[in-house]
Amino acid sequence: RTFGEVGRRRSRLGSGRVGPSGLLRTHTKGSALHDGIDLLPFLSLTPPTTPSNKGSHEKRYYPNPTNSRSTENKLSNLYRIQAHKRSTDEAQRTERKQQQMGRFFANKSSFRPVAAEFLATALFVWVGCGTAVASQRWGGEAMESADLVSIALGFGLAITTLAYAVGHISGGHINPAVTLAFVSTKMMDVKTGLQYAIAQFAGAWFGALILWGCTASITQQCQDIGADFTSGVCKKSLLPDGSGYGPPFALGANAVGPRVSNGAAFLIEGVGTYLLVMTVMLSAVHPKSGAGNAAPIAIGWAVLLAHLVLVPFTGCGINPARSFGPLVVDSMGGLNNWGRGWWVFFTAPFVGSLFAALTYKVVFEPEGEEDDVVEEAPGAEKETLAVEDGAATEKFKNEIDDEGSMATEMFSPQKPANMEGIDLASP
Repeated sequence: RTFGEVGRRRSRLGSGRVGPSGLLRTHTKGSALHDGIDLLPFLSLTPPTTPSNKGSHEKRYYPNPTNSRSTENKLSNLYRIQAHKRSTDEAQRTERKQQQMGRFFANKSSFRPVAAEFLATALFVWVGCGTAVASQRWGGEAMESADLVSIALGFGLAITTLAYAVGHISGGHINPAVTLAFVSTKMMDVKTGLQYAIAQFAGAWFGALILWGCTASITQQCQDIGADFTSGVCKKSLLPDGSGYGPPFALGANAVGPRVSNGAAFLIEGVGTYLLVMTVMLSAVHPKSGAGNAAPIAIGWAVLLAHLVLVPFTGCGINPARSFGPLVVDSMGGLNNWGRGWWVFFTAPFVGSLFAALTYKVVFEPEGEEDDVVEEAPGAEKETLAVEDGAATEKFKNEIDDEGSMATEMFSPQKPANMEGIDLASP
């Protein structure tokens, strides 16, 4: 079919025009060009070059067989343009959605470490404080050495397990005091440190809340036992007004001992945190540490040792989040454990952490110089292997060249002196 009589059809086609190459373009409302799609790439019309057309008053335009495309190709190109437009609109909508939600929560790579800290701290409080609740003697008053060891093991093994679990995601801090050490040594920016700390405090509260739900039934029978049952879980969980019972054994909340002064409690909590943070820095952070993947074990042992010493004095805080969770949940259950020296657990660990970070920065942090050590820099082994492989490859190539030259000498059509006149190259 021809597209002729362009001049006569202009009124019907609207404000159309013929381009310099004979292309028909329309600008009518509702056309493809009006919708943002140019039909010029899809239609190529050239005037015929036959002599019969010379001298005629009207030119007829025929499709150029060399430049025209099939109908399927034209439609496919049109579909591609429409798909591109849809994808662009979708990208713009996604960008607006991210701006509304905030980059932090829209970017999973930034959200996952904070979520890992929340989950790990919640599980740490559930395991550690749960061990403290389970190890209490239901009918006794004094803590025995077996109870002390079991509590220390519970907290130490919990740190080791969870550090292995989330260490590759968030670093496995599980402690605002450890996070402060990383921020103060400029290994972490302040914004990320605040996000970690908020997640840790929230996780500790959530873990203590779950622990209360798991152990709430322990005190349900205290009213039926009788007045003679004055020790154990009922006595230690009784509300101040005597109207009922709160979380069992106060969920292992930290408290300064009756024979321990606030100053002594502050010092012992600071030293225990110093031990923990120094172990983290020297085993997991120092580039020359030989701990490697065993660093969480050393950190767990540090927590275990701190609990063996601190539990009889303060219950061993050394972690403001761990102290915060049970205290808040106890308040929700009617127990007021914000007694004498509660501030120690939210100040001493941070002071001990800062001293540990300062010690590492001034004394133990390696300088930029290269020391004579056995440990090689990261990537040195790969470079050595690459050099060795290169040397081996070069040697192999030389051997191949030697063998090739020998083969050339052996099988080349040379004419021996005693075989003159014999053409070895002939069939």
